[in-house]
Amino acid sequence: MSEIALSLKNVTKVFVKDNMQLKAVDNTNLEVEKGELVTFLGPSGCGKTTTLRMVAGFEIPSEGTITFAGKDMTNVPVNQRGIGFVFQNYALFPHMTIYNNVAYGLKARGEKNFTEKVKNALALVGLAGTEDKYPNELSGGEQQRVALARVIVMDPALLLMDEPLSNLDAKLRIHMRTEIRKLQKKLGITCLYVTHDQAEALTVSDRIVVMSRGKVEQVGSPREVYNNPNSAFVADFIGQANIIKCKVIELKEGRITATLPTGNEITARTEQEFKVGDEAILVARPENIIIEDFKEGDIPAQVINSLFVGNHVEYELQLGDTVINANVPHKPDMKIFTDGEKVSLVMDKKTLLYLNH
Repeated sequence: MSEIALSLKNVTKVFVKDNMQLKAVDNTNLEVEKGELVTFLGPSGCGKTTTLRMVAGFEIPSEGTITFAGKDMTNVPVNQRGIGFVFQNYALFPHMTIYNNVAYGLKARGEKNFTEKVKNALALVGLAGTEDKYPNELSGGEQQRVALARVIVMDPALLLMDEPLSNLDAKLRIHMRTEIRKLQKKLGITCLYVTHDQAEALTVSDRIVVMSRGKVEQVGSPREVYNNPNSAFVADFIGQANIIKCKVIELKEGRITATLPTGNEITARTEQEFKVGDEAILVARPENIIIEDFKEGDIPAQVINSLFVGNHVEYELQLGDTVINANVPHKPDMKIFTDGEKVSLVMDKKTLLYLNH
C-alpha cells in the first residue's frame, strides 16, 4: 500500500491588499506519495508558488490543512517541518567556500563530524573536489548543484523546488532537469517542483498538477495530461494544441461526430457529456496532422505560412474561419507546400479528442 507523504485538504490562501481580497489558491486538494515527484505547472499568478510556500511554511493557509505523513503541519514553523527548499536564485553565500555552503545547515543544527556527509552530498551532484572553491568560481549549473547538495545533506523528508532552472540557459536547463530527475529517483526523496516550463514538467514529473487562477485544473501523469486533457486550457497549455470549434451531430458510446468549420464531419473519442447541437471543442495536436495534395471530399485548408526547421516543417493553415498549425516530419524527398496553396488535411483520429469546455 502506498504511503502518503504529503496531503493538502481544502487548502485556500487569500491575500488582502487595499481592502481587496485576492484568492491566490482556491480549495486545493492533493495527496503525494512517498518518493513521488509532483510538479505544479501553470502561468504566472496561477497559485503554484503560493501553494509551495504554504507547504514550506512561509505562508499559512487561510483555510484547510496540510499534513506530512499524517501529521498536521498547517501552523508548524518552517524550521520544524523537516523540509529542504531549493530557491530560484541559488541563495549561496558568496564569501563561503563550497564546503562551508553545503555544511551551513548541519552546523546550524548543531551537528559535528560531518565532513563525509558534505563530501558525499557533493559527489552525488557531481561536484567532488570543489570543496575549497567559491561560488563565483563555478558556472550557473554548478552553483545550482551546490544548492541541491546543501539541501540533500540535511536529509529532508520533503524537497521543494521553486523554478530551480529558470536562471540557466536553454541547453543547460535540459541537462540539469535530467540530472535532477536522476538524483531524485536515486535518493527516493519526495519532491514538489514548481515550473512554468511545459517541457520541464513533462520530463521530470511522476505527476503534474496543472493550475489556473488559483484552481487545480487537472492532476495526472505527463502522458495523461498530454493525451487526455480535461479542458481546452489544459490542452493548450501542455504542449501545442489546435482548438477547433465544431457542432455535434451524432452521439455514440464514447465517441461523437461533429462538423468542422469547413462543413466536413469527423468522429473522435470523448470522455465528456454532449447532446446533439452542442458546441464541441476538437483538440488536434500539430504533430498528428498531415497535409497532402488537395482532393475533393477531403478536409480542405489553405497554407498561410510554411517554415522549414530541419526535422519537420511547421505549417500555419486556414481551416474555414479557424487558423491551425501542423508539424509535418521532414523527409528529403517530401513536397513542401507554398503559401496560398490549397491542401487536404489528414488527422490521426486515434489522437483526436472532443471536449465540452
